[in-house]
Amino acid sequence: MDIQKTMQATLGLERDERWLDAFDRLSTGFRFIISYSPDGALAKVEFASPSIERLYGITVAELHRDIDAIRRRIVAEDRETVKAAIARAIADRASACELHYRLQTSSPDQSVRHIRVMATIEYAPDGRSIWYGVAIDVTQENELREGLQHKIQQLQSTLRLLPDLWFELDAQGVYRAVHANDEALLLRPPEELIGRHISAVLPPDVYQRVSDAMFVAQTTGRAQKFRYPQDLPDGMHHFEASISFRDRDDGQGVFTVLVRDQTEIVRIYEAREEALLRDGLTGLWNRAGFMDGALTRYCERSAGAPQSTSLMLLVDVDGLREINHTLGHDAGDRVLRAVAERLPTLSPCLLAARLGGDELVALVELSGPWTDEQCADWVRQAWSTLSAPLKLGDLDFRPSLSVGWTTVSHIQEHPTVAFQEALAQVEEGLFAAKRSGRGRIERFDAERFAHARRRHELAQALTGALTNRELWLAMQPIVLADCPNALAAEALLRWRSPKFGEVSPLQFIPLAERSRAIVAIGEWVLTQACQWAAARPQVSHVSVNISPYQFAQADFVETVERALQTSGLPANRLCLEITESLLADDLTDVARKMHQLEALGVRFALDDFGTGYSNLLQLRSLPLHALKLDRTYIRDVLTDPDDACIVEAVLELAHRLQITVVAEGVETREQSEWLLQRRCDALQGYLYGKPMPAQQWPLQGLPP
Repeated sequence: MDIQKTMQATLGLERDERWLDAFDRLSTGFRFIISYSPDGALAKVEFASPSIERLYGITVAELHRDIDAIRRRIVAEDRETVKAAIARAIADRASACELHYRLQTSSPDQSVRHIRVMATIEYAPDGRSIWYGVAIDVTQENELREGLQHKIQQLQSTLRLLPDLWFELDAQGVYRAVHANDEALLLRPPEELIGRHISAVLPPDVYQRVSDAMFVAQTTGRAQKFRYPQDLPDGMHHFEASISFRDRDDGQGVFTVLVRDQTEIVRIYEAREEALLRDGLTGLWNRAGFMDGALTRYCERSAGAPQSTSLMLLVDVDGLREINHTLGHDAGDRVLRAVAERLPTLSPCLLAARLGGDELVALVELSGPWTDEQCADWVRQAWSTLSAPLKLGDLDFRPSLSVGWTTVSHIQEHPTVAFQEALAQVEEGLFAAKRSGRGRIERFDAERFAHARRRHELAQALTGALTNRELWLAMQPIVLADCPNALAAEALLRWRSPKFGEVSPLQFIPLAERSRAIVAIGEWVLTQACQWAAARPQVSHVSVNISPYQFAQADFVETVERALQTSGLPANRLCLEITESLLADDLTDVARKMHQLEALGVRFALDDFGTGYSNLLQLRSLPLHALKLDRTYIRDVLTDPDDACIVEAVLELAHRLQITVVAEGVETREQSEWLLQRRCDALQGYLYGKPMPAQQWPLQGLPP
């Protein structure tokens, strides 16, 4: 991956974004891109917005000259914590990181600012980590939080001094005196309490707690405190009671009970806690709130309907980033809010949350047993409701939504486990919906999910396959028609995994290409193949398959030169096999690199010819030396006139263009004779030899 080009493209895009410019002008933060070495010890500033000067008191130029200028401004006690957090994120290959630290300003009063850093992290093939982030001054936010906490403490102190209820009980627990600042907090009027025993007034659970506290207070001489809820006509209240015991001069013991109504304090705390568990944009639960209590309450509410059917939907707003870029972030927010506001209208028994970004999850209970077809119909109707047009200014806008869904089992018995399983299923359904095109609905498919999980596990295992020496090369002979005693060979990559055994290249090569691990793996294959051929002079040449991702690397020509120089293999004994998909990319760049390597003596073959969209006339502009006819044409060449006609036409045209033709998949003597009669230049297939471990090919002579 060309990191420099990627950075330049990213910076160019960011400069064009007006909202980022506004951020730089108006905010107290700054944006940055920093790359770290694999161990996190070395850092390089790739980009920093000019607003860094307002926050840190240094210019962008000063930062580029001395990246430690930021570290020196961090309060000394926080430096090691920040350093350790960065190193831990890199070691864990985290995709995001959040840091908090204090910044010593250069103002006369030496004031301290509180900084919050949020960054996403990407990893380059060379091991570096690229941090895209923003640093924001949250000093004012912290001061407001501390001020709120101080006010809550003041309120608590005041309430401690002003009891709402005061009772005096005799040693047996009979009311002797009652005082109430608000008689609505009493279970009975004061005059009805006098002379009654507490057991005749208090609910059983409250009476038990009061009785226990009275016993301890009388026997230990220490006041006892406890909290309890009480249902009153105006709703649930939360009380804190303090009970103490003293002996009077007449020898009669007396209990003093002070009760404070803490309902408002509890509500403040509950509101504060709920605010932390709600998504600020949509008002739905966030992931923490969904799992922290909302899911449990949903299950308790639906526990009385054992015949109900539970569904989970994962809704993704397609193209939200494009909406933000073209219509503005306010428009994107309105689309997301509109879809979120429609979710509760789907069913009275629905629990919804925003998991982050553009994804909304809904858990819905449908009364009674539903068939799969009925569930699918309900989801389609829900999708139609959520996708209804909405107004964005003067624009009638219909949001495009992709939905993954599944039925949920055992949600009442094991809510967290069932939710996590269902979430994994709808995520796979959503992935399938997006893979097949936006604006689609896909139900979770267990077989597809199993394949996806295996792909994920294979991809994870593949990351260490090269380092752990699990990859190896097999060589398959290529018979040259004009020199039967000489052989060429094609290097074929194989993977023997300790966990999965022999993994087919058809499975792991696409995974390696998707993760870009194919670049490092391809360079290893090229180096190994050159060293192998250099040690076997009787092999006319070795063919190596090149991935389009590998070929697209800016230093690909240098990589090939390095492999040749290191091994000592003459360039004319190396043939690079490319696929037709490579020709769909930048043909000018492809041709330039091919001509550079041809000048060294390297040859090129077009692999699997006939399965793509190239044609012989298009290939005339490229320095191709050979075409490899795909095995699908060779398999039925003796029985299918169409295949025979195609093969004969390719052979004729290729020879006119002075391009060698290699037939793949030759398995019978009859196929071989038919091809040789039509002057096919080289043959490859099980008839002449299966792929064998590279080490088994003799250093001299031909393989058995």
